Amino acid sequence: MCNLRAVTLVVAAIAGAAGCSGVQIKAAMRQEINAHLHSRRPAMVECYRAALERDRKLSGALTLKLRFEAGSREAGPVQLAAGRTLVDDELGRCVLSRVGTVRVSESLPRTVEVTYPLSFSPL
Repeated sequence: MCNLRAVTLVVAAIAGAAGCSGVQIKAAMRQEINAHLHSRRPAMVECYRAALERDRKLSGALTLKLRFEAGSREAGPVQLAAGRTLVDDELGRCVLSRVGTVRVSESLPRTVEVTYPLSFSPL
């Protein structure tokens, strides 16, 4: 049995611009999204620990994709972006279920997509 206490989940912070709309995301909005996703980190680590029970060497990256429609303060359902290096469908579903609804305090005038990379590796 592997040591499930030693797990790494690297969560990268959201950078300045996002999405194909070219709309700049205000620093306050980035902070709100980062805070929400960081608060979900322990639950995402639990998803990964369960995945390690199935595959002790499982590692790689998933990228979350959030889409805020114009005028909305709530992202639509969070999705996994293309190009992930960690291919474990059960882990992906678990992570998505743990993220929950992402809300921000201020709406944007245009639709914006935000990507949020996650990197998982056993220690």
